Amino acid sequence: MFDSPELLDLAAVETNDLLRDLRSLLVHDLPNALIPPSETEGLSAFVELKAGVGGSESSLFTAELLRMYGRFARLNGWEPTVLASSESDSGGFKDVILEVKGSGAYDTLRWESGVHRVQRVPATEASGRLHTSTVAAVVSKLTLHLLSECVAHVYRCYLSPKKRGST
Repeated sequence: MFDSPELLDLAAVETNDLLRDLRSLLVHDLPNALIPPSETEGLSAFVELKAGVGGSESSLFTAELLRMYGRFARLNGWEPTVLASSESDSGGFKDVILEVKGSGAYDTLRWESGVHRVQRVPATEASGRLHTSTVAAVVSKLTLHLLSECVAHVYRCYLSPKKRGST
């Protein structure tokens, strides 16, 4: 059937073209057809960081995570804004709420929720012992409903005047 060299060449060219098309379908089109588009792909995010185990070193670790998330947000073209924070005596943060505005921020940052742990000899340690510190991260999608709840929470926790008669 393939006695002719011209037919062999034509079959080889056609086979290569078909394999290239098949690879393109398998790599690009099939995954897009199987995985539905994200319903949250255009949403911004809140990142709440709370110092955990580790005392003052944990609050320093919280400050480092805040700087890291802020830089990561700017590198991705998002706009990070600290909405509320509670500083510790050691120069770090007890807790911080970071708003990250930009399309895709929530879809990217939502995997950061959980407890972050660091083991190191901290700057606060005089004898050189290794310390373990943790920070809890909670990432929420920024919706209008959540934004109004967050503003109310920030007001209650950080901005509301002290009750009369309390010290």
